[in-house]
Amino acid sequence: MFVAPYALRFTLQLGVTQTIGYASTYYLAAILARPITADLDIPFEQYFVFSATASIISGLLGPILGRQIDRFGGRLVLPFASLTIASGLVVMALSTTATTFLVAWLILGIGMAAGLYDAAFASVVEIQGERAQRTIAGITLIAGFASTIGWPLTSALEQQLGWRETVLIWAAINLAVALPLHVWLPGYAKDARRQRRTDRKEQSAADNTAVPHISLLSIVLTAMLFVLAGFAPSAIAAHLPEILETTGATGEIALAAATLLGPGQVFARLIQVLFPTFFGPVRVAVFALVMHPLAVVVLLSTGPSSVFVFAFLHGMGSGFLTVAAGILPLYLFGAKNYGERQGYIMAAADIVIAFTPAIFSFALTGLGRFSLMVTASTAVIAWGILAWLLAHKKPPSQAP
Repeated sequence: MFVAPYALRFTLQLGVTQTIGYASTYYLAAILARPITADLDIPFEQYFVFSATASIISGLLGPILGRQIDRFGGRLVLPFASLTIASGLVVMALSTTATTFLVAWLILGIGMAAGLYDAAFASVVEIQGERAQRTIAGITLIAGFASTIGWPLTSALEQQLGWRETVLIWAAINLAVALPLHVWLPGYAKDARRQRRTDRKEQSAADNTAVPHISLLSIVLTAMLFVLAGFAPSAIAAHLPEILETTGATGEIALAAATLLGPGQVFARLIQVLFPTFFGPVRVAVFALVMHPLAVVVLLSTGPSSVFVFAFLHGMGSGFLTVAAGILPLYLFGAKNYGERQGYIMAAADIVIAFTPAIFSFALTGLGRFSLMVTASTAVIAWGILAWLLAHKKPPSQAP
């Protein structure tokens, strides 16, 4: 069987490359915002609009790159991502105007589409098929340390060397570490790919079942599910200390509680890796949608004394959601054409969530701590969509 020999290597190699990829793109933006805007004379708000364009580009390109992974695997797309991210970082380091800085983020958006979670998950599914769940959870477990590593490292480098040198160092890390790990992914030798195709044909013939029918409505609803489910993590990540202060917590306590967000994410992913039988796709999705509303109820009912509990529970929900985004569509629709379909499903989430921090800021200003009712409501609506999708999931034998 082609799954076992590659699972651990995929987990370790892609876990490392995802950590580098997120640390040098998403998590780079927040740490370097002040020095870059001061140096390039860019308004602070415009800076984050520029970084949001990368998410938009990533969402638009997702289906195209996912289709290439379905056909050829990740052996071409993932190394291209490392090269593109490094190129975008070099352009950023050389930027002297807002225009060239925007170009840098546009290039980074291409690299993010080709090399972050969606592309990595599609590459794993192309190799492992429907048995990719544990590998996906393992990758997200390792990459959960991207902020833990990226934020302090970027901050330390910027203080010692300056923001341009820091960006160039991250470009070098992408070339020296991530690129070779992507190039040397296992399972792409001719014999291995030939054997994989043969195994799948034999399995399909043995099953003697029709390919499940996938309705457009199911695809659209799944995309809406992840747009709604992703609203809370995106909003909270941008405003967590400020949210906690609205409950009466001091600034110091709010910042201390915010540090539990990452451990909550890692804990959720760890228990999925340790107990894969219990945490199947449905349970992972349910936990992903339940944890944030539960955290909101605890916080609003008990006040500042529960800010640490809120941050940890919310972090767990975010950790479950990352894995659910990879394995729930696999469970609902199967492994065939996973990369392209995943690109379409997550495109809406990538584009809408790029504007979530700005949208939520209006609710936070007007409602204070009760703005959390908005994020909890989006999770509840997403739970309703999940229930509909599960109720209407057709087994292969019922498909035309």
